[in-house]
Amino acid sequence: MLLIVNSMPKCGSTWFHDYVVRCLSAVGHPTARQATAGRPITLNDRDNPGSLEGEVLQILLDAARSQTFAVKAHVPSNRELVAALRGSTARAVFLIRHPADVVRSSLAYGEDCRRAGREEPYANFYRAEDAAAFVEPFVTWAERWLALGGAGRVIRYEHLFAADENILAAIHELAPDTDSVAAEILEDMGPQNLSQPERDRLRVNLVRRPDIGDGVAAACDAWARRLGYP
Repeated sequence: MLLIVNSMPKCGSTWFHDYVVRCLSAVGHPTARQATAGRPITLNDRDNPGSLEGEVLQILLDAARSQTFAVKAHVPSNRELVAALRGSTARAVFLIRHPADVVRSSLAYGEDCRRAGREEPYANFYRAEDAAAFVEPFVTWAERWLALGGAGRVIRYEHLFAADENILAAIHELAPDTDSVAAEILEDMGPQNLSQPERDRLRVNLVRRPDIGDGVAAACDAWARRLGYP
């Protein structure tokens, strides 16, 4: 089974994907790199193949015929992927977050990238308008996932991280065979139990909320209403 942690940016997907992988590994499933070893596919350091369509999707689905593993993605829906989800050869969640908080988090992470010398797109976000322009297309992607109903579960960041039971419910939907280990691993992955390098890698350090100005805030509120936020 191919498990997909898909999302808008800055929605906790790095942490949640890592949590899923740890749970899967604890019950004997391979990592995405192990599962796709020897196949003509490239995953980045966060198990993101960059695309979930065409040959890339087929390679992943072929690898998942006899094993279960998880990948991370930031992609819109497409016909092939939806067919795989509806045909029960893959399971996915798509994480969303209020766009204003995505913009704020993107700005804060951009500052962090510049300080650390990381060459990521976020390093070019100096103004709220820069981050908003980056975020806007993902709002449309999220709308498309919402419109699909059960083909891919859409979960709000605000709900997922509001309580441990919500995280446990989410992983149960993706990988029910991890129920026996999920709670213990969740405790281990609490921010208070992570080392500083782990916190950096999982991006749980950013608590700043940069000001984004009235204009960008208004645009974000309009986008949020499209995603069902009040």
